[in-house]
Amino acid sequence: MPELRKDPITREWVVIASGEAGRVLEFTAAVRRAPLTAPSQPCPFCPGHEDLSGPELLAYRPPSTGPDTPGWRVRVVPGRSAGVGNGGPSGHPALQDPEVLQDRREGGPRDHPKGGDPSLRSGQALGRHDYLPVRPTLKGRSHGPEGLYDTMQAVGAQEIVVETPRHEASLADLEVAQVEDVLWVIRERAEVLGGPDWVRYVSVSRNHGLEAAPAHPRSQLLAAPVVPQGAWDYARGLREYYDYRGRCAICHIIEGEAGARERVVYQNRAWVTLAPYASGRPFELWLLPRRHAPGIGQVEALEMRHLAAALRDALLRLKVALDDPPYHCQWLMAPRHLEGMDHVHWSIAITPHLIVSGAQELGGELRLNPVPPEETARLLRDAIAPTLEVAAGRR
Repeated sequence: MPELRKDPITREWVVIASGEAGRVLEFTAAVRRAPLTAPSQPCPFCPGHEDLSGPELLAYRPPSTGPDTPGWRVRVVPGRSAGVGNGGPSGHPALQDPEVLQDRREGGPRDHPKGGDPSLRSGQALGRHDYLPVRPTLKGRSHGPEGLYDTMQAVGAQEIVVETPRHEASLADLEVAQVEDVLWVIRERAEVLGGPDWVRYVSVSRNHGLEAAPAHPRSQLLAAPVVPQGAWDYARGLREYYDYRGRCAICHIIEGEAGARERVVYQNRAWVTLAPYASGRPFELWLLPRRHAPGIGQVEALEMRHLAAALRDALLRLKVALDDPPYHCQWLMAPRHLEGMDHVHWSIAITPHLIVSGAQELGGELRLNPVPPEETARLLRDAIAPTLEVAAGRR
């Protein structure tokens, strides 16, 4: 019989149906994505086309290669979003004084087993005045009735993390060590982008298979002077849970789920992957760090290695069980430069985009998930053999 379940963080009610998982799997197999192939047009993120993607902000590469040349393993370039304005004359508001940039490199990825070797990492030399921090100001209530609407400058920064030189690969195809390199790069750039005191949120996300044509594997970082509504709802829900129960909701969920194991897909010493109890979408997954922390900036070396194993494991299971479905991956972290955010426990959500006739909204608001999380966990646990868990770095 269907159940109504309430998300303990967002307090959203969803309907969990039953008996539909087999049909979902048949349907996704029928609409399998086209295989990833080499691009027919020059890809700006492929080796040899570095001049098409903008100046290199950071890269992991051998010492024999220079910036904006082939040979890199992970590379960061400016994004080209029209949604944020430029904060400095360089055209990229994240470029900072080189001394500040160097301080951040030494204070962050030094924990990376490879981070202490500067020959494996490079960033373009930046002029001292390439970046002038711009503090967005509230322009006032100049639109519409007096005192009704607010507006401010849309300043911020977008960066693209090119995860591998291989255009036809996906994050699930990479070795755990390569995934770990990607995560260290994301951590470093998130800390740099979140440095100015006017930045309120650094969003980290990646899409897979949602483009019209196969796209080069990459993640996106976006720094903004406002907190996105979803991130704000997450932080507020965690605060309300803490005020009501006197403990962190994510810590509580990990304690209960890791013990029961009914909805757990994978776990190691530092991370738990589970199908959330009140998931509103089929095959949604949460990756939860066991240690309470507001974001990736507090992740230590061993935890990063385990995160790489957990993330690659989750994506590999989805790829095998659902024939490489399109998905959206979103990191939920604490807002920046705001007091009272110690209660935020960061997490990563992976939401496959499946066209399932049984998944719908009832009355426009109440979502119906035709695949119970317990069934999701069982199917994904069975998707790959234990030998692949070892290959994915499980400890």
